[in-house]
Amino acid sequence: MLDHVVSADRPLLSAAWRRSQAEGMATVLVELVSGGAATFHFFDVVDCYGATIVVAVEESGAGLAHANQVSYPVLPRYCRVSRDEGGRIVDVDDAAPLLLGWPREDLIGGFPLVLFNPDDHSRLIDTWMETLSDGSNGHRCRARVLRGDGTWAWFEITNYNRLDDPDMARVESEMLDVSEEMAAHEAVRAREQLLQRLAETLPLGVVQLDRDQRVVYRNDYLSRLLGHPHAASFGEQFVAVLAEDRPVLDAAIDAAIDEGCDGDVTARVALNGQPERVVRVITRSLETESGEVSGVIVSVADVSEETRTSRDLERRATFDALTGCHNRASILSRLEISLHHDGLDGTAVVFVDLDGFKEVNDRRGHAVGDELLQQVAEDLRAATRGTDNVGRIGGDEFLIVCQNVSLDGAMQVAHRISDQIARHPTIETSDAPLRASVGVAWAARGTTDGDSLVASADEAMYESKRRALGQPHLWIAQST
Repeated sequence: MLDHVVSADRPLLSAAWRRSQAEGMATVLVELVSGGAATFHFFDVVDCYGATIVVAVEESGAGLAHANQVSYPVLPRYCRVSRDEGGRIVDVDDAAPLLLGWPREDLIGGFPLVLFNPDDHSRLIDTWMETLSDGSNGHRCRARVLRGDGTWAWFEITNYNRLDDPDMARVESEMLDVSEEMAAHEAVRAREQLLQRLAETLPLGVVQLDRDQRVVYRNDYLSRLLGHPHAASFGEQFVAVLAEDRPVLDAAIDAAIDEGCDGDVTARVALNGQPERVVRVITRSLETESGEVSGVIVSVADVSEETRTSRDLERRATFDALTGCHNRASILSRLEISLHHDGLDGTAVVFVDLDGFKEVNDRRGHAVGDELLQQVAEDLRAATRGTDNVGRIGGDEFLIVCQNVSLDGAMQVAHRISDQIARHPTIETSDAPLRASVGVAWAARGTTDGDSLVASADEAMYESKRRALGQPHLWIAQST
């Protein structure tokens, strides 16, 4: 192949071949001995087919002038430099001036160290000394070279000790421009640093797990949330999660790794000496270019305060602030649930109205009235069953929903309520014991609705008040 190329361009063809071995492919335009020019394309397919493919394309109408004009459509990326034992440059190939940007005469006789970045000198000297002391070939290092145009470029320098060769007695240095590769590495490093710094500033714990659930990366905030800063696996890292919450968390991690599914769960964490906290755990699977799941990224946020706030809002929306009983909306909702419950017995509503409460409130003041309502609420909770729900529907009116109760059972609850309220003086300064009017409405499942049952219990309560006996009065719904 070299015989078909003019002698001046043969080093270019050889350099292109060597470049293809290092980079996988190379292209060069050279002048042919027969006249004209040709572009040679080298493809290294040794790994697949055990050979290098060379494709030569003749450039029609291209003579010497054209070949000289475009012999380097792009700068070469490979050159050779020969040095003596003292390190002085004694020869360079034709690609070196083009690649390094310095005239040949400026390179010959000089010491290459002056062209390299001072920060790389120590590494270069170490590699040079290894080359001189070790007869094996291929001592390699990377360093930055100052080009003739004032720019810096990264090169991989490979030294071959030929000093024992009587025909050569040199150290041959192959210089490969790896600026693009190093720029790519630098871009990746910069991106990794950015992501790491970002992860460290987030008010979130972040951990990356591989497919085997080993910890690849964690930020400091995660250790503050979960402890165990040196945990090697997911299990060790999340050991502070309460046992009751582990199944849900484990399932989220398994789904992310095995199926590529995203997850969002909450769990409780208990660290020694610290109050129990609630964390939100978000899982996102990581995939390779081929779509295979390579691991999972997990973010952990402390949502204890939000959880407490949410529970407080839920509690306020559900319970009466003064008495701790269900509020009107909540107790009526419980009634509807009870009416649709598949129980053997029916549902009863016990309507309680305090007799004479307005007079006590007017004489003693609202503070005494509030104290009275709180004591009545305690009496109601003491007199009812553990499955019953006690609600305050307004003022001095209370509603008790008894789920899955027989008619006799409902009346027993109502009598206990009346007896509990009348058993002892309700207010220390009150003139007489407090009495309640109690109405009871009972219905089998599917025979009435909630509003109708409450209205019937209200009617029964007024009948109890008219009789002024302090005893419950019963109303029973008729089947439809």
